[in-house]
Amino acid sequence: MDGLWHPNRIAWKLIKALILFSSMITLVSTGVQLWSEYGRDMDAIQSRFVQVERSYLDSISENVWESDTGRLNLLVNGIIEFPDFKYAAVREKNGDILASVGDLGDEKVIRNVYPLHYAFRGANLKIGELEIVASLTAVYDRIADRVWLILISNAIKTFLVALFMFGMVYWLLTRHLDVMAAFARRLDFSLPEDPLKLERGIFGGKRDELDQLAESLNDMQAKLFNSYEELRALYNDLEDRVVERTRALSNEVEQHKRTEKKLADSEARVLDMVESASDWLWEMGPDLRFTDVSSGAMRTANVDPRRAIGYTRHELATESGNVEKWRDHLADLEAHRPFRDFVYETQSDDGTPVFLKISGKPVFADDGSFRGYRGVGSNVTRQVEAERKASKVEEQLRVLSEAVEQNPSMVFITDDDGAIQYVNAKFSEISGYSREEVLGCNPRLLKSEDTSPEVYEELWGDLKSGREWRGEIKDKRKDGSYFWAYAVIAPVKDETGAITHFVATHEDITLRKAAEAQLHEATERAQLASRTKSELMANMSHELRTPLNAIIGFSDSMRSGVFGPLQNERYQDYINDIHNSGQHLLELINDILDVSAVEAGKMELQSAPIDVCDAVLTCLKLVHHRAQSAGVHLSHHIEKDIPNLLCDERRLKQVLLNLLSNAVKFTPERGRVSLNVSLASDGGLRFEVEDTGIGMDEKGIEIALTPFGQVDSNLSRRYDGTGLGLPLSINLVELHNGVLDLRSRLGHGTTVVVHFPPERTIIRGGRSENAQSPDPGAEGEGRTSGPDDHNDKKIPTVH
Repeated sequence: MDGLWHPNRIAWKLIKALILFSSMITLVSTGVQLWSEYGRDMDAIQSRFVQVERSYLDSISENVWESDTGRLNLLVNGIIEFPDFKYAAVREKNGDILASVGDLGDEKVIRNVYPLHYAFRGANLKIGELEIVASLTAVYDRIADRVWLILISNAIKTFLVALFMFGMVYWLLTRHLDVMAAFARRLDFSLPEDPLKLERGIFGGKRDELDQLAESLNDMQAKLFNSYEELRALYNDLEDRVVERTRALSNEVEQHKRTEKKLADSEARVLDMVESASDWLWEMGPDLRFTDVSSGAMRTANVDPRRAIGYTRHELATESGNVEKWRDHLADLEAHRPFRDFVYETQSDDGTPVFLKISGKPVFADDGSFRGYRGVGSNVTRQVEAERKASKVEEQLRVLSEAVEQNPSMVFITDDDGAIQYVNAKFSEISGYSREEVLGCNPRLLKSEDTSPEVYEELWGDLKSGREWRGEIKDKRKDGSYFWAYAVIAPVKDETGAITHFVATHEDITLRKAAEAQLHEATERAQLASRTKSELMANMSHELRTPLNAIIGFSDSMRSGVFGPLQNERYQDYINDIHNSGQHLLELINDILDVSAVEAGKMELQSAPIDVCDAVLTCLKLVHHRAQSAGVHLSHHIEKDIPNLLCDERRLKQVLLNLLSNAVKFTPERGRVSLNVSLASDGGLRFEVEDTGIGMDEKGIEIALTPFGQVDSNLSRRYDGTGLGLPLSINLVELHNGVLDLRSRLGHGTTVVVHFPPERTIIRGGRSENAQSPDPGAEGEGRTSGPDDHNDKKIPTVH
């Protein structure tokens, strides 16, 4: 813009703001208008779809049913006459086209498909479909035309307003500001005053701020000229006085300068020699206390020389060891003997240790009396620290060298090209190569054909990229035998990050790999045996259950006297024994098959929302008679409004019956067994079976959790058992993603807690009815179910 006939920057700033504001208004208004028009166009197309659906659908359905293609073509041609409709087709149910008009193309379209139905003999049959495609090309063209029209008109309007704004700002403001700027630039006190005049022109009008600014500039010019004349007079007077005074003092100053220069040169030579030296000077009195210390090199050790004044060297030292060294030094001082290169430790002003080396000689007066010591000192902290670091590094290198040399794994180091530069003793022991044989060689001499080339490509790719590589590879010894190694190879970088060497360790894992192979083979054999067992048990299911069902069924018929009474009472006892033995054997087979199904991973849960109260009360009813016969008090507690549970109801009852039966079995007479159901803190359901029975120690718990394991107790023989109930219960709970926890103390009873996760909890509507216990002998507390407790259930929500 500066290249135009006048910069007029103020006008350009206003024009930029105007264009930006106008563009924003134009974009917003254009967008709103176009969106409104687009919506009207889309509504018009949708209304045509609705019109077709109302006017043509029934007629087309009837003609499809009658297969009247001529009539269908007329109807389809009528549909395509609607504005923006470009394609219509009638298809039979099998997809065959009966009539179609237009083409699909590849532009933007709206596609509607209407199913065609026909009522035939009371049934609404689907006989085909009507497909209509409306093109949006015309809609988009109309929108594009409107966009260009709006944008061009607004651009012209903005240009005209900007042109007018440019001229007005220039005429009313910018040209006058140019005159004022030129007036300020030409202000010169060597020229006469030239007042500022503004030519306002025919549009100037009344006086305004520009006229006031011009008058202010004229007043400022007058004041500046007056001040300049006053300052000039004062300057001339002061200059005369200075010249007279300078002439009077010049002789005195010149004499003093010559004297001072001689003294300064002499002092500077001495100070330069002392301050630039790496040593400093010190002086002691007859009492062996410092009286003077030079400051030059002493300050490089961060030690204030004034701190030493009035102290002896031994008082300033901080080291406590090497008593003999200090004893000899103090003896020299007491004997007034000279000494050289005595090193001792002190502290700098910030508390860091500093090592100083000093030399001195005694000073005697003319009469032979001792006057003290004079000498030099130097800071040897860096030398002492370097010596200590070198000693420490040397010790570390020795330890590292021994560690690498005695490492139980093969260790070797190569240069960046892979040439071996070092191997430890274990390398020679495992590989069979001597150190002299492998130095300068490439590690590929260990390479075996059993390790794929891709492994080595990955290895070198990681190393060249500066990354560490770890993995198992198969190496080859000098004698041709093989061994497995766990290799760790890492790059060694210098201070610039460039790779200079590679260090590798190969741990011999041949024995471990052999053990892993044996373990893998044993695992496969065990899995094969387990699958064989499971398949055998599944195949035997029908073979065992069929005769057992016959035995149980016939014995039950004989017990109930379906075909008449038995002739001998002993037969009744025999039949009862046969029936009970058959039932016991069937339960044993079912448990074994369930355990086999779980182990084989073939057990599938039939999960559904169940009423927890109903399931619990059913299990209590089944166990109640056994508890009553054993003289065991059976109680339960169910929290109010307990939610439903998403689970396999049969398997849940199987778990609860196993736990309750075990609790009753191992509880002596007059003992207590309780079942508590509550909502856990995490939102899951918690079932707790607690008894006051004989309990178990850790060994007993381990036996009880083992399939077919039974704790040795007289109480355990009250009822027959298989030892599968508790392991099977754990498996069934885990299939529900739950947890079964067993806690027991010998002589104090057992507590079993079954926890189902919150994902299986089902929220339902609140229920306030209290139901009766399963029978008068089973004591219940809290929330239980009743006969009419399910009349007003809400639809459950799983969370």
